[in-house]
Amino acid sequence: MRQFLFISILSLFSLSLSAQHIATSGVGTSGDIYHLSGKIGIGTSTPLQKLHVEGGDILLMNSSSKSLHFRVDGQTSFINNMDNFVGNGSTGNGNLVFTGQTGISLKTGSVGSSGTMRMFVTNDGKVGIGTSNPTFGHFQVNQQSDASDEGIAIVNSTGQRAMRLWTNSNNSFIYSSGEGAADLILNKTGNVGIGTEGDPQASLHVRQDNQLGSSLNDTQLIFRLQGESSNNFHQSVWLRRDAAGTSWYTARLHNGISIDGSFLTPGVNTKTWWERDPKGNIQSWGSGSSAYMTLKAAGLGIGTTSPSHKLDVNGTVHAKEVLVDLNFPGPDYVFDEDYNLTSLSELDQYLKENKHLPEVPSAAEMQVEGVNMVEMDMLLLKKVEELTLHIIELEKSKSEEISKLLDRIEKLENK
Repeated sequence: MRQFLFISILSLFSLSLSAQHIATSGVGTSGDIYHLSGKIGIGTSTPLQKLHVEGGDILLMNSSSKSLHFRVDGQTSFINNMDNFVGNGSTGNGNLVFTGQTGISLKTGSVGSSGTMRMFVTNDGKVGIGTSNPTFGHFQVNQQSDASDEGIAIVNSTGQRAMRLWTNSNNSFIYSSGEGAADLILNKTGNVGIGTEGDPQASLHVRQDNQLGSSLNDTQLIFRLQGESSNNFHQSVWLRRDAAGTSWYTARLHNGISIDGSFLTPGVNTKTWWERDPKGNIQSWGSGSSAYMTLKAAGLGIGTTSPSHKLDVNGTVHAKEVLVDLNFPGPDYVFDEDYNLTSLSELDQYLKENKHLPEVPSAAEMQVEGVNMVEMDMLLLKKVEELTLHIIELEKSKSEEISKLLDRIEKLENK
């Protein structure tokens, strides 16, 4: 009797399990739900996890039609139709909520593997890509290497322009396009490079990648600072070609001021400019198309671009005082007893023949060759000293003659 009752209960239990399409042991042979070694398979007889669904979607729905829909389509996984906490099948809008001890992670990998962590969101709202410990802000990306294809890229809607940001052990790089030199580099010492091909060498290092043309008056804008009053002031630095060529021999560095959109052509109309010629060792200052001062190895020219002396001035010089160092002695030798003073009769004859004082250049010579002020001052001083000696001689001669006349008058009166 007991044996019959045990067999009857076992039979009823088996029939109950068959109705739920769950195999009692091993791999089931009927239905779509399988139980194997503590794992449940739906649509598969070889479940890989505690719950393994194959060949269909998973839909969770409460009595109020709030639903969460899991779907796998080809290589893509979807969680959609969410409303409020888990979603609504009719609107497809809502929030997906995950919780964890420190945050949630997104991993990728092959089926059955533990996967590789790709993104982590901490419980305090920080997002890490490539790291589970974002500490440098609310959004942190850890590169897997220092290769230039790492980092962050923002691409426009056409896929033709991108802004990329990546870093290596020395520098951080920002690109506004795909290839070539970085548009901006910030190195670990704080130097900023704009357009530089390598490590910036100064606090601000700017490089213009475009090549200066080879024709006369070609220009290339390198750098510009802008300020505003009632107008826009631009201080700009150009490369300028002052003769045809391709080397640095004919290139000049031109620093000038422009106002609003005017005065933008170096060598023609930029205001209060400064230009440097490294080949000729020349610096010039001017405005518009005119240079008002030029400094060369030979000297400084004011009003002239080709000085041939230490100071060449094409115009009037106004000074309160000028101090000149002499490189030869003054003409005090004129007062030596053995000095050969030209007689007045000889001087008179020389003037009649030459129309200028001895040793003094003629007017025609001074007009052609100019006047050496130091030499001329010393020469004029010499002539003044000679003139002084002549006056003294005349005074002596006059005194002697007067004395003789007085003696004669006295003798005549005494007769």
